[in-house]
Amino acid sequence: MRIRFQSFLFSLLILLMTGSIAEARGPLPGVDSSSKFLIYYGQDFSQENIDYLKTFDVLVLDPGNGVGLTPRMVQELQDAGVSYVLAYISIGEDAPGPGETAITHQGKGPVYQDGTNLFLTEQNAGIASFYVDSVYDHVSGTYQHDGIADTNGIFGGYFILPTSDWRWVLNEMRIGGSPGIFTQRTKRPGLKQIAGARDPADLDSRTADFGFDGFFLDTIDTAGPYSAEGWYPWTAKAMQETVKFISDTYTDKTVLANRGSFFFMGGLTNNYYGVTPIDYNIRPYINAMLFESYMLDSDITNPAESPYFIDNKYNVVPKLMSEANRNDGFTVMGMDYMMNRSALLYDEMFDETIKQNGWVQYLSAFRSIDTLDNLADIKVSDPVFMLDTAAPEWVNTSTGPSQIGEARVGVSSLAAGANAGELTVFWDSAKDQSWPVHYNIYTATQPDFSDQVKHATVDFQKNAGWDNNPVQNVANKFTLTGLSDGIYYVRVRAEDSSEAANEDTNTTTLSIDLSDQVISNPLTIQVITINGLIDDWAGLESFGSDPADVDVGGVVNLIDWKTAWMAHDSDTLYLAHEYHAPLAMNWGHNIYLDTDTEKATGFAGSGSNLPVGADYLIQSYNLYQYTGTGENWSWMYFGQIERAWTQFSSEMYLPTAWLGSPTAINFFYEGSNSAVGIPVTDYFPDAVLSEGKYFHYSLE
Repeated sequence: MRIRFQSFLFSLLILLMTGSIAEARGPLPGVDSSSKFLIYYGQDFSQENIDYLKTFDVLVLDPGNGVGLTPRMVQELQDAGVSYVLAYISIGEDAPGPGETAITHQGKGPVYQDGTNLFLTEQNAGIASFYVDSVYDHVSGTYQHDGIADTNGIFGGYFILPTSDWRWVLNEMRIGGSPGIFTQRTKRPGLKQIAGARDPADLDSRTADFGFDGFFLDTIDTAGPYSAEGWYPWTAKAMQETVKFISDTYTDKTVLANRGSFFFMGGLTNNYYGVTPIDYNIRPYINAMLFESYMLDSDITNPAESPYFIDNKYNVVPKLMSEANRNDGFTVMGMDYMMNRSALLYDEMFDETIKQNGWVQYLSAFRSIDTLDNLADIKVSDPVFMLDTAAPEWVNTSTGPSQIGEARVGVSSLAAGANAGELTVFWDSAKDQSWPVHYNIYTATQPDFSDQVKHATVDFQKNAGWDNNPVQNVANKFTLTGLSDGIYYVRVRAEDSSEAANEDTNTTTLSIDLSDQVISNPLTIQVITINGLIDDWAGLESFGSDPADVDVGGVVNLIDWKTAWMAHDSDTLYLAHEYHAPLAMNWGHNIYLDTDTEKATGFAGSGSNLPVGADYLIQSYNLYQYTGTGENWSWMYFGQIERAWTQFSSEMYLPTAWLGSPTAINFFYEGSNSAVGIPVTDYFPDAVLSEGKYFHYSLE
């Protein structure tokens, strides 16, 4: 029978059913590292085995694995108190059953995409256009296409570009088929059959709806950003849309993703396709994520740790746990494999995953996952092992592949906010057995913290820039408000969620002077005429006066700042400057602008000696945007700024959109007289380097 794909009407119906897009899901309620978790793909559902399965908190079962499992058994497990009974479904591979072949649909597949070309090439080989044909060749560094749909060499499934047509298949396929709707897949249940309400009169039929609590989404890794066989980086957006579709369609069902850690890894990019997976973060659409083979993989020839263990521990997990620990984060679960290894390795693995990472862990005997194994069950039932007396452990989210980075402990940087009394604090991440990890900020006006104030369990946010550059950006930030003027000393400590509320005791300390006033000159009535004169600025608040501090024996045309102003309207930033010496506009006339008020995201000087991270530079009357990594000198020309100047003053204006439409700017002035052959630099404010001073301007 011909398949009837109804993608548009299907999507419209789902929107009408749900009414709106669901909010972020959050982690699994009632589940923590002490919870009992088991995955079972076997076919033996004897009463003895059913009774054993009832002792777990979270179960993943495969209703499409041959015979045995029925809706009645799912109901019995739920009635016995299993909190989450989830069903396996593959969303990145199509696994035909015996006698089934590739789905035909319109016959335009398989497809592929080359480089950053956004268009798919259809090969019209008589199969559906969600099948792919793109194998990476390590010799040539290119992707090869042979007109045949790619398959998994181990399990045999077809790799998938998860388009709306594929989502329709995922939803409609069912055991026994759907007569009149879809009959090319009859061995495995789709989303509707997995999640649909059970019929009390039809509990023993495997063609009826099962009523599972949710889904275990396998083969998400198809969208991985890696240049190797079985990875298709260009499918990342479609994979995110598929997970989102499942989340939005089945709002009352649990979503557990298998693998897909690359969606949470800041800084990870596939350069061939120009794809950064975290741009398609699936965090809002899942309740939990399973990390498979963290330390012990399913390779029967490997008697030791996985060769990827070091990378998993120091590169992947710090980033993964940073995302999991956010307000809209998720529970992290783990599954490793025994494969007849040493019992000492099992104990080490449990310590790593449960005690250090805080995961909900399972240990399977074999790759087939068809036995009921109880080592993890025994481990989490041991009160001595599960007692949490340790404080959270700080990590380093900047660590690259196969590196062992030194932990970034405590506070990382500070920045004055856009408004008076605001202070933004930045730090990286910590992990712990008793998840989630909370952060406490301590402020004091005395360096010994004798008058410290504890800001407990702050509602922190992600630090802008971390997604694309975790080397220069730590993971988290929080803005304190209502602070008085003065010098503040700041610490950040991590606290776990155990009853003991274990907190680390690091003494990493940074200080900042909030005495400097935040200036703002919104132009509502007043008009600035750009003519090089400063008469229009008389009624506006300046940044104060800078003394005549460049005296080199009568040399003219030196840059010696006297005072400066900024003003703004709805779409324009205006600047004015007054000088002690006659002006010659040249490359020594520099204004460093930190438009996101975060030092970690811009040019911070050699050795990070500047007080701001400059995102833009006004040099003479040219605007440049920073393109470096923080300490190197790397700028891209953006455009010329409108300007006018006289002998002792200058005016400029530019669209705020050129600067990314900031709400606040931290900045300082630099007069580099090397431009006229004099090795003297005048900073305004004077203490830019010695005390880390800078100006604050608010556009709000």
